[in-house]
Parts: sequence; C-alpha cells; structure tokens
Amino acid sequence: MADNSHKLLLSTVKELLISGNFSDLTVICGTDVYKVHEVIVCSPTDFFARAVKFGGTGTERNEVQLPDDEPAMIKLFMQYLYEGEYEPKLPGDPPSTVTVSPSILETRLAR
Repeated sequence: MADNSHKLLLSTVKELLISGNFSDLTVICGTDVYKVHEVIVCSPTDFFARAVKFGGTGTERNEVQLPDDEPAMIKLFMQYLYEGEYEPKLPGDPPSTVTVSPSILETRLAR
C-alpha cells in the first residue's frame, strides 16, 4: 500500500511541473519557461532559496531568470527536482536513468 501511495505522490508531483498548476515561481532559461513551486525548488537548493529570499533579476515578479545557464542543464535539473532522477538523452547512448545529488547540479547553477 505504501508503494502505491509513493507512486501516486511522485506522479502527482511530476504532473505539477508539466501542468504548472498551483505554481508560485517562474524560472526562465533561454526560451524555456518553467512554472514551478517554491517549496519544491527552494527547499533542496540554496541557489533558488537565496534568489527568492534576497531578490535579483525578476524576483519582484516571482521570477528567476537564468540567462547564463545552459537550457538543457536546467531542464534536467527541474526534472531531477520534481522526479528525484533524470534521464539524459545523449546521441548514440542507450537510455538510462542517472541519480545525481542536488549539490552537484547546484554547483553548476552557482557559477
């Protein structure tokens, strides 16, 4: 029963990223726009927590802009935050799932 509840929770959280329902923060990187949830992106990552708390470009509109980051990297990072894993798609590589610590991706975002 707990396994079913866990799967339902993960499915629901994943759907929140896809739908943007109940979002309270917008993350923009290149042409990609993510309607995200502060509790999901700020809780595990100091970068987003500081961006929201202390301000910066766009935060007065509940918006974080990432003009210097690679959109593909941010897409994978958002997938990781909402799913706990991500699947990089590299040409010629067989599909696989990689689990990465948030601190590794956070280091890239801090640059």
